[in-house]
Amino acid sequence: MTAPTRSRRAVVAATLTGVVAVAGCTSTSDSNRADPAAAPTAATGPITVETCQRTITLETSPERIFAVFHPAIELVHALGASDRLIGSAFLDNEILPEYAAAQADVPYNDDYPSKERLYSLSPDFVLSAFNDAFTPAVLGSQDDLAQQGIESYVFGEWCPAGEPGEGNPLQLTQATFETTYADITQVGDLLGAADRAAEIIAAMQATVDDTRQRVSGADTSVSVAVGTLRDDGTVSVQGGSGITQEIIDIAGGTNAYADVATRQASVSVEDFVRRDPDVIVLAPCCGADMTVADGQKEIDKYLAAPALSDVAAVRDQRFVVVPFPGLFSGIRNADTAAQIARALHPDRFQ
Repeated sequence: MTAPTRSRRAVVAATLTGVVAVAGCTSTSDSNRADPAAAPTAATGPITVETCQRTITLETSPERIFAVFHPAIELVHALGASDRLIGSAFLDNEILPEYAAAQADVPYNDDYPSKERLYSLSPDFVLSAFNDAFTPAVLGSQDDLAQQGIESYVFGEWCPAGEPGEGNPLQLTQATFETTYADITQVGDLLGAADRAAEIIAAMQATVDDTRQRVSGADTSVSVAVGTLRDDGTVSVQGGSGITQEIIDIAGGTNAYADVATRQASVSVEDFVRRDPDVIVLAPCCGADMTVADGQKEIDKYLAAPALSDVAAVRDQRFVVVPFPGLFSGIRNADTAAQIARALHPDRFQ
């Protein structure tokens, strides 16, 4: 995966020699900040949810959680269960400021821990925002973990698809904000934090509604490409099946790669030139110390590529830099849509 609630984060729009940068620590609203003093009490079961073609039944809420990938880590904090995190791995960017102190107390791996290391922590629940975690070579399949007495949950954006597509063959055919809301609801149920989950979703929906209202009637034909220029000369873009598609729709833009059936694809420079996006969205990744400021390096790569000099976004230096976790299913999605909308239609946010 390699995901970055939002009205809560201070959104800073800056113009740098024509480069539009959207920065800030995103949050969905002040109400989404988890108050450690109000941490939810573990629910008694049985608690049952259905996700990714699996039925998960817990007799009581997990007390020892290992969270993998940024959106999963932030969701546990947002649900007020920071004190139950016994380990974490794979932050894509700096964690939201409101969770920094709590996360500092959680053992952290830049990469997957070994199975032996995971078992030594005695988790009773593994939450992952990417399905690669649950493969035999990594942490083991979800069935393998269950045999060890460890239940697990993978975010719906990465449920197995009916038909393998380009890239990860297990990726979900389509992911939307409803996918995110379902994850928040179900993980909230499992953690005994249903009320908190409902508050997070309500705040996200309010941000989405406000953004849609602000851009209503604006010119939505502006072409937006979420793309990373790779060292091999190709461009990694976000297609029409991931949550990025709905983020761009909410922001009042048109995804230049909406016709690509997969969430992510590699395209040639020639194809990128032919699509000629008006705006390029960048999301620096990956590391626990990375911020939107690191997006300048990616901007410089575009500006230094002669083959891309006639692309409208490059020529006019219209780049929008957002936190990486915001482009994957999680609590940052609504604020990311609002940030991009602010860059595409600044007059609607005055």
